[in-house]
Amino acid sequence: MITQGDLRNGFQKFYRSHVIGGSVELGLEKRLIILTSLIMTLFGLISMVTNYFLGLGPIMVGLMAGISILFFGFYLIGRLNMLNRWGYLLISLTYLITLNAAWYYNYGSRGPVLAMFIILYAFYIFVWKKRMLLFVSAILFLNVLVLFILEWRNPDLTGSYPNEYFRLSDVYLGLFISLFLIMAFVLTVKINYIKEYLQARKSDQLKSAFLANMSHEIRTPLNAIVGFSSLVSDDSFDQEQKKEFRNLINENSEYLMFLIEDIIDLSKIEVGALQFNMTKVSLDKVFEKLKQSFSGSLGRERSHLNLHYQLKLDDPVIHTDAFRLEQILRNLINNALKFTDQGEVEFGVERLNGEITFYVKDSGIGIRPENLEVIFDRFVKVEERGKNMQRGTGIGLFLSKQLTEKLGGHIWVHSDYGHGTTFYFTINDFVDEKGIF
Repeated sequence: MITQGDLRNGFQKFYRSHVIGGSVELGLEKRLIILTSLIMTLFGLISMVTNYFLGLGPIMVGLMAGISILFFGFYLIGRLNMLNRWGYLLISLTYLITLNAAWYYNYGSRGPVLAMFIILYAFYIFVWKKRMLLFVSAILFLNVLVLFILEWRNPDLTGSYPNEYFRLSDVYLGLFISLFLIMAFVLTVKINYIKEYLQARKSDQLKSAFLANMSHEIRTPLNAIVGFSSLVSDDSFDQEQKKEFRNLINENSEYLMFLIEDIIDLSKIEVGALQFNMTKVSLDKVFEKLKQSFSGSLGRERSHLNLHYQLKLDDPVIHTDAFRLEQILRNLINNALKFTDQGEVEFGVERLNGEITFYVKDSGIGIRPENLEVIFDRFVKVEERGKNMQRGTGIGLFLSKQLTEKLGGHIWVHSDYGHGTTFYFTINDFVDEKGIF
């Protein structure tokens, strides 16, 4: 039996995936553009049919048909995530021009169009900020003033309705459109507010869990360093054992150093102070360094795990930030090793679709499909049921994603649950010599 909750969830899923477009995280401005354009398309079609049956002539019918086509084009632009600053400005001015045409052909102040200028201004307030809001506001107010002067000086400029029946039909249709647009605006803003509120609550909860976990993640290597340092000076242990202690001290010191670096970089990203130093980077040296570093930390119990790399570029020299590139790869390799008990972990670089693409592939336990959408979120740790809890803070993949995007690339993941995971990322290898993001 289908419940009310099933119907609501089904409608929400259809709305997000087919109407708005669920593949991209949309902000309030884009949602308003998409929704407003779709509503104007539908009501343009309704007005076209209504004008035809009311006998208002081919100009009014053709005008509404043209408006429907125009706004459907804007809907597709927003739906396909092709909007930018100039796109917003073009759509904003087109809305204004459309209202001017509707004002003229719908008998000026005698018709329903004047109320829509108020709705247009509400749209501007939601979409624009600061100076651009002042700019479009000035244009809108000046436009309304010009319309007032034109009609005041020439009251017959826009003509009159053939009869009162036509006027009432047009006014109430315009009122219905205005009410529907206001409802869409309010619901969109309300949904966006609720979504951001829930995300903020979730972020606070994750941050609290992160801080609680962080004390454990820092204390564990510190205890190991302090404990094994005292054992190194104990003469009751032979040289082979002391060598093992020193290796453990080095391993935990390195882990602690990278952990603190990640935490500092996370803070720099939040305040926009992350620095990059672009130089020529020899990938074979970077890869060999990473292999030696991780191979030495595998230990005897995991010596059967095959860690290797592949260089599939004719020229393994690129222009990027060597430290940040190594940081991304280190996070991904460390993540792969944590969840791979046997088999292999391979990292490398190749050229795919004209882009330099790095990858880290493992034969581990894989990632459940429901977790693929959240693994790049901040403070998120995906623990496998029945498995021992792994070291980690929940910022490694988030930081890797941020660094990749700052370097002009993007990161994605393919995973076959139970059979392994492959992370891919690209970077732009011709960026300015230095940058602060």
